[in-house]
Formats: sequence, C-alpha cells, structure tokens
Amino acid sequence: TWSLPNATSVTYMFNKAGYSASTFNIGNIGSWGMNSATSFSYLFNYSGYNASTWYIGDLSTWSTSKVVYMTSTFNSAGYSAGEFNIGDLSGWDIRTTQSLNSTFAYSGYSASTWNVGTLSTWDTSNIKSLSSAFYSAGYSASNITLDFTNWNVSNVTSMYGALGLIGFEG
Repeated sequence: TWSLPNATSVTYMFNKAGYSASTFNIGNIGSWGMNSATSFSYLFNYSGYNASTWYIGDLSTWSTSKVVYMTSTFNSAGYSAGEFNIGDLSGWDIRTTQSLNSTFAYSGYSASTWNVGTLSTWDTSNIKSLSSAFYSAGYSASNITLDFTNWNVSNVTSMYGALGLIGFEG
C-alpha cells in the first residue's frame, strides 16, 4: 500500500494515464495519505479517457485540508465510462481551496450514472473561481445528484460555465 504523507503536490500524477485503454483500473487508492498535498491540479486529468470501465476506488478518506488548487482534478476523467463513481467526497475539507476551475468538467461525460457524493458540506468560503467547475460533467447521465445548498460563494469572482450542461442529455 502506498502512502504519500509528505507529498505536497500530486499535480499531473495520473494525467492522461490509460488514455486509450478500454479499462482504467488503478485499484483502490483511497487509503493513500494525502496529508501534505497543496495541489490536486490535473491529478486525474483525462485519465482513462476512452475506457468504458473506469475505477480509482473510493477517495472519501483523502485528507484535503491543505489543498489550495483543484484545477482540472478530474477534468475529462472517465469520459467514455458507463459509470463515474469516486465515492462520497462530502468529507473533503476544502476550506483552504481557492480554485475549483474545471475540477469535474467533462468527467464521466458518457456515463449513465455520475456520483461524487453530497458536496453541500464543503466549506467553499475561500473559493475565488468556479469557472467550468462542473461543465458537462455526467453529460449523458440519467442519474446525477448535486447539492450546493450550503455553499458560500461570496468570494467567488468567476462562475463562467460553472454548472453548464451537467447531465444535459440524461
């Protein structure tokens, strides 16, 4: 089991990994310690893009309290997958995060089910940009649930395309 308690950046770690693979499965990486990470930018960007099966495990236990940047973390990940499910991210502590630009954009685009859990518990008070954060996420999904009820977006300066085309065809 890997543990990354001292890694401050995991930027581009799985960028375009398995891009042309028919199956993208890196096992359950939910047990990785991410205690020191300050950047998740492009972490799974385009990973498993053409895969019909996309699996990275349950990321609900990742420590995210120091993460400042989540730009394109899951951008276009699992684009062609039948199901996009990364576990319940409601426990992620993003109070120090400033950017969610394209975080989930185009993720699970072709999926019939798209799930990241309930995000209403996220402390978004320090977010400055939500540009394209969920743009076209789960575009084809007939089963998609997002709850932003408790989000504080008073410091957000850009929401350009933030929620555009989510589950558009589903």
